[in-house]
Amino acid sequence: MARAVPGRADRPGFDAVEITRLRREIESAWGAFDDIEQMDFAHRVRVVHGLADALPDAASAAARAGLGGLALALLDDAASFPPPWASICGRWDLTLEMARAAVESIAWPEGEPWGELPLVGTAA
Repeated sequence: MARAVPGRADRPGFDAVEITRLRREIESAWGAFDDIEQMDFAHRVRVVHGLADALPDAASAAARAGLGGLALALLDDAASFPPPWASICGRWDLTLEMARAAVESIAWPEGEPWGELPLVGTAA
């Protein structure tokens, strides 16, 4: 179950720790290359790989907490408003695809919007 961040109870779901983590991962992508002139190529690669690992993980955590719909909305916003470096690095789109797949792979208790996953041993 999602845990609330103190003082944010006025917006259902948006105050959950898992959603806050996802928002922070998306926001960190915007500042990832603020000092790009001071980074060597290997450091730039490590930054992109770090984002590619953290964003899908945060999205998956939000979905496991029952907040998949909100996670998808945040990922849609991130796709609509990519960080400046995304125009020269295709990894951003791939990272968002992986994050979306991570959310969509979680079984939703209410069976929406993708249906319930079969129990082990019951699949046709």
